[in-house]
Amino acid sequence: MRKLLRLFSLLFAGFILASALGDDSPVQAARASAPALSHSAPPSPAAAQIRESSSAVEPPLIRIGTTDRSLSNAERRALAETFLYLSRRLPQYRIEVRSYAVADLETAVKQGELDIFLASSGFYRRVYHRGLRDLVTMTTPEAPDPNTGSGSVFIVRNDSPIESVADMQGKRGVVSWREGFTGFFIPLSEIHAQGFDPDNFFSAFVQGGSPMRRLLEAVEAGEGDVAFARACTWEELVAEDPEFTKKFRPVGLKNDSASLACAHSTALFPNWTIVSTSRAPWQVSRDVTAALLSMPATREGFSWAVVSDFVSVDELYRDLKRGPYEYLRVRSVSDFVERYWPGFFAFALFVAGLMLHSWRCRTLIRERTAELEDAMRKEREAVASAREAERQKELLEQVSVVGAMSSLITHELNAPLNAITSSIRTLERYFENEPPPAPVEKALALIGRQCVKASEIVQHVRVYVKRREIVHLPVDVTAAAKTVVRDQSMKHPGVRFACEWPEEPLLVPADPLEIELLLTNLVKNAVEALEGTDEPCIRVCVVAQDARVRIEVQDNAVKTKPEDVGFFATTPLASRKASGLGLGLLIVRTIVERTSGSLAARWADPGLCVSVALPRLQPKKTIAEKDNKHD
Repeated sequence: MRKLLRLFSLLFAGFILASALGDDSPVQAARASAPALSHSAPPSPAAAQIRESSSAVEPPLIRIGTTDRSLSNAERRALAETFLYLSRRLPQYRIEVRSYAVADLETAVKQGELDIFLASSGFYRRVYHRGLRDLVTMTTPEAPDPNTGSGSVFIVRNDSPIESVADMQGKRGVVSWREGFTGFFIPLSEIHAQGFDPDNFFSAFVQGGSPMRRLLEAVEAGEGDVAFARACTWEELVAEDPEFTKKFRPVGLKNDSASLACAHSTALFPNWTIVSTSRAPWQVSRDVTAALLSMPATREGFSWAVVSDFVSVDELYRDLKRGPYEYLRVRSVSDFVERYWPGFFAFALFVAGLMLHSWRCRTLIRERTAELEDAMRKEREAVASAREAERQKELLEQVSVVGAMSSLITHELNAPLNAITSSIRTLERYFENEPPPAPVEKALALIGRQCVKASEIVQHVRVYVKRREIVHLPVDVTAAAKTVVRDQSMKHPGVRFACEWPEEPLLVPADPLEIELLLTNLVKNAVEALEGTDEPCIRVCVVAQDARVRIEVQDNAVKTKPEDVGFFATTPLASRKASGLGLGLLIVRTIVERTSGSLAARWADPGLCVSVALPRLQPKKTIAEKDNKHD
């Protein structure tokens, strides 16, 4: 397992190196690094002992973070060779390389995700208070001294009037990132060094991103006036795309090529630095430092050394009052308020929160008091509801008794009806030879017909009481309503009926007797509600609405109140009449539910309007016409 991990680390480092070199494969990259490995000293006896003792244990993991997007191509190649060398030089460790943006690298350092990271010296000193320690710093052929390997260069278009740093005042600067060291802080330090206020020198800053070509493209497009580029990246871009770079020129160049053999317009600072975090064990920091300091220079002349001091970086931040010296910006009360206004704002919010909390507590007390009163009211209503439920139970028992009596009565009536019918048949045979007098003959015929009708009624009631299945027959609601209205108008001549009937029959799938019973109860209830009304009137309306038939029965009873609607809609079994059982409403609801309909009521001011919606059954003729249209 350990050998596989080492092989994976070698392949990963080789892949990074191959990507930086261009078309070379990882195998070729590993071969290219072979001369450097040949100069390395053999592992120490302690390292050999560690390998022997950890043959069955997974090697410790070293997490290394880099800012790959901020590096030049040459630096990427040097970094790839460095990681490849480390994996070969320190086989007792597993090396994992992670690439971050600068802002994400700072977050990773804060959260303790890394053991070692590579960053600019400015980044290192900006977060130095987090327990970091520099190990080694990069040296290059252009910057052999690690103390002066990093700087910035100001670049403008060829047709720009800017010739010096002073000419940049009031212009727009194009930066890679507002917190970048070489792309932002070093240029500002040069502005400060030449006696200007860096906070008010430029009119605006435009963030162009990386690589440097994007900064120049922003200047070319007129988005900014001067680009802040890292030293030595200008020479790389000139070599890669000379036609593009002919459009630009650097300004404010320094004449100290001995320190840095690249065009630069600012003072110089330490180069890229490898830093260990508080998460890294001391053995890891020791081994990595020793390995990198003993690492031979790469094919392009990159190597690692130790910086004598980072005072120049600290002075830069102190002069700019940035980074760890941000507190120096507070010089007066106004500066203090401007600096710490978020704290004042948070304190004001805290006070406002206390006041809001106090108000909220008083409000909650009132609400809880109201809730307690409401709970007591609901308890009283619950007691009343329990009493009402008990009364409903008694009514249900009455209904059960009525049902049982109906079954008993229909059963017992069959015997006398059969006896009467048999007697009629006997008299008819008796009078076959000698006809009876005319009155007797009429009486016998009338008795016979009434017996048959009574028997049919009894039989229907028995079937209705016993059956459980729902009967669906085509019932003409209009015809049934006309019959009910005719019968009720004959019984109550003092009530005026206003009827609205459709021209065509409206059929519903139901039991004819149930539909007639439904309409009778609705009209009968309306008639009874009209008691005491000066001009009693009942409106009966039957209309078709899409796939349903709507029946409306409306009265103008003056005694009806709006709250009666709730009584009608929610009370399944109740009666406001002294002699009533409340069966009418229960019968109506039961029939509506059996026919898959709906029941609703509303206050008609005055009076009550009861509406019943039943599913409509299309006539066969209409269905056939639709089928012909589809065909």
